Amino acid sequence: MDKAKRQDVLIRVCCVIASFVLWLYIRNIQNPLTNHVIRYVPVEITNIEVLEENKLVLLPNQEFNISLTVKGAATSVYQINKTKDFKIVADLSKYALKAGENTIPVEIKEAPNNISIVNSENLWIKIQIDNLEEKELPITPNILGDLPAGIHAGEATVEPKTINVYGAKQFVDKVTGVVANVDAASIESDVNKSAELYAVDANGNVVKEVTLSETNANVKIPISKGKIVPVEAKVTGAVNNGSLQSVEVEPKNVEISGDGNQLADVGVIYTSPIDLSQISESTTLQVKLQIPDNLKLSTDTVNVKINVVVNKTLQKNVSVPINYTNPPEKSTITLGQDTVQIVLSGSEADINSLDASKISANIDLTGLAEGEHTLPINIVGIPDNLRKVSQSLESVKVTIKKNSEEDKENVDKGE
Repeated sequence: MDKAKRQDVLIRVCCVIASFVLWLYIRNIQNPLTNHVIRYVPVEITNIEVLEENKLVLLPNQEFNISLTVKGAATSVYQINKTKDFKIVADLSKYALKAGENTIPVEIKEAPNNISIVNSENLWIKIQIDNLEEKELPITPNILGDLPAGIHAGEATVEPKTINVYGAKQFVDKVTGVVANVDAASIESDVNKSAELYAVDANGNVVKEVTLSETNANVKIPISKGKIVPVEAKVTGAVNNGSLQSVEVEPKNVEISGDGNQLADVGVIYTSPIDLSQISESTTLQVKLQIPDNLKLSTDTVNVKINVVVNKTLQKNVSVPINYTNPPEKSTITLGQDTVQIVLSGSEADINSLDASKISANIDLTGLAEGEHTLPINIVGIPDNLRKVSQSLESVKVTIKKNSEEDKENVDKGE
């Protein structure tokens, strides 16, 4: 930096110092009169109880303050503490008030003696007032969070059972209940303790703008231990039009709670009886559990899903050739029908796997003479897993004719 620039900087610094010294002189030695606006000077509301006498209430979350223009010596004006040096009040007992917005004049009760208030007249504040509402609501015990594993709560009771909620109508109308909260993490045995009360809306949110006639209530909650046991389906009868393939229970286990000694004797929970004769196809049922006395399920439902799978029963028509055995010698056998129709019934799987070639229809010609005969048809080879429903012929007409010498010669000649 050259010499000229250094001199310029030095001159500027000296000017700033001179200006500051002059300001100090004017303020502390000359101390001129000055006007100054003080904003947000707090206003005290007095005689609020007058509102309650008229079934009114001051809405919460309001701030009351005004702006003052003061005049005085500079040292006095700039040393004012707006929260300590002024007492400004709005006396509610002097005015007729109503629900809604009200404009209230304020009075300056105290102010510093060494200053004057330029705008001391026509000072006002606006206040919001609502109708005072009160209603009685039941207290609901509420367990916050999840209980430790194996711990189950019985029916909770609370004392007192009801409480009064009061405050501004717009907030009291939001309140749908009062809860007494108990922290689940602290529960190990029966609960008997004082719990803080909260007013809540329909969504469970706390409504802080109302007042409760009591801040706490005594909550009692019986606590029991739990035990996990399997569930078994109890079935009776037999499935119609098919056969039962499987029964599945869902859930496979449930948790029961109650007296510890009684729990020790329970090894399984059964469903109410299921009559299989009423089931004709695969289905899913909801069945109540049979719960021992003085015990209860720790889940919200006593229903269990049971899947009953039933095989469909089908029928099949089979044409079976009629065979004969033991024919007389030197005879010609003529049958009235060559086949017999039978209807077989069985499960879908068994019907589909049937080999019809292994089924035969037989008649026995042992000891029969020449002529016409009616003989019973004997069906054999039907699998054990199938049932014969019907048979088109129970018997068949058979004609036996002795061969003549001429027939024999024709046979020998191949005619």
